[in-house]
Amino acid sequence: MAFNIEISKGTRCQNEFFCEIHIDEHREVVPLITTRWSPEIYKKQWVAALKFLAASRSSRCALITCIQPESVSYGITYWALFRDWHFVYFQERFIRENYEKFMISPMMVERYMPDRMQGTVEEFSRVSEWTLPISDIQEFLLYVDDE
Repeated sequence: MAFNIEISKGTRCQNEFFCEIHIDEHREVVPLITTRWSPEIYKKQWVAALKFLAASRSSRCALITCIQPESVSYGITYWALFRDWHFVYFQERFIRENYEKFMISPMMVERYMPDRMQGTVEEFSRVSEWTLPISDIQEFLLYVDDE
């Protein structure tokens, strides 16, 4: 499968979780901070956002992968997904201001998400970006358990 996002359990302690995302050949594993959301809530957010995007009800969605504790820095790390017809562009982002607006329903996130960074190097700072066909997201959704 060219796309997958899942929660894995650590081996050092009982409450240690990780977010593991695969985008084609790219694989990233990051600690899942569970002070605000449980692993189950993260997973529900991912599935709801991906279903919303796959159903063409939005051209953007956010997959939240880290909600930092308020005592640390107030912010979230997320994957911004931009659908352009048959393709989805992935960009990893961090937001500190108004991050609460990303923690609402997928239909509301689109109006708050910044535009996709693209263009020449002179126009924008370099941003890592991955691209997959929307069919890879749809295939992932066929096999995901969203209960």
